[in-house]
Amino acid sequence: MKEESSPENQSLIPNRTALSLATSRISSICFGIGCISAFFGLAFLEILLTKLKGTNHALQLCIGLPGLWWGLFTIPAFFLPGGERRSSEKIGWTGGWKRVGAIVNPSQIRELSHLYRFLGAWIFLSDGESGSYTTGLS
Repeated sequence: MKEESSPENQSLIPNRTALSLATSRISSICFGIGCISAFFGLAFLEILLTKLKGTNHALQLCIGLPGLWWGLFTIPAFFLPGGERRSSEKIGWTGGWKRVGAIVNPSQIRELSHLYRFLGAWIFLSDGESGSYTTGLS
């Protein structure tokens, strides 16, 4: 077993830090691009809704266009190559939740408190957005 202070492990530490910084930067740039594009998308839909004078057809169009956009870019991503999948293991509905439960453990929540706060806020934000759409359609 190698000790953590061995020269081989010491040379890996800067590489791990560089990789972490690079992935963090990529993630933050992609998040920023997503927020900006969402703003412009909502502005476009607001202009469209105003130009069509808020009719029922305009509302249907403004709700259907984001769904079409999602399908156009999300569904093809399903066919892209992904990570390793164990074909012999059948996960099923409960197996997936068990795997999620194994990922979320108290020690990890303490280590990544900012991430879990963000994820919790995101759950409430997306639930509120979904509720707004549902209420608007009712």
